[in-house]
Amino acid sequence: LERGLTLYDPAQQRSLTVLFAENARVAMLSFLSLTLGLLGFAEQARLRSTEALAEARELSHPISLAFALSVACRLHFVLAEPCTVLRRAEELIALTTEHRFAFFLAMGTTYRGWTLVEAGDAQVGMDWLRRGIDGFRASGAAWILPFYLAQLATAHAKMGQPEVGLGQLSEALALTEKSGVRWFEAELYRR
Repeated sequence: LERGLTLYDPAQQRSLTVLFAENARVAMLSFLSLTLGLLGFAEQARLRSTEALAEARELSHPISLAFALSVACRLHFVLAEPCTVLRRAEELIALTTEHRFAFFLAMGTTYRGWTLVEAGDAQVGMDWLRRGIDGFRASGAAWILPFYLAQLATAHAKMGQPEVGLGQLSEALALTEKSGVRWFEAELYRR
């Protein structure tokens, strides 16, 4: 990702944004921020995320901003920073509602749900989580579901329903096996 950023030429490649879902520089900065966060470099991760969001805002390209916000939510979830997740999720929900980006709206919805669970409003948070998960199911994006099913499982555990949470984790592991997308698999087993 760092090498890709050094090769990126805004004058030459920014125009390619219209051919792809999001701007390549925004995507690289976003994924680099998440990677750094997962590796334990929290401050560097936050800086790269801020840079990705600033770049997306400067471009005035809504799907790039939605992408950057969604990855920022995931980063701050990993860093256990629910207040930041909530701010990013609310901005993501507003943006994606305006532009009708159902996939990213589902992400914002689930992250908002997680923040409500963390704030002690587990039932309302679970409703938001379920709404977001239903949005993913409707979009056919089953590959992303294990991550959000794990959040729902945690909410069930906090409400004293660990057996229901274990069912969510079993479903998440089955989906992981089926899709082959394994980036969150170790965390599913840990939970």
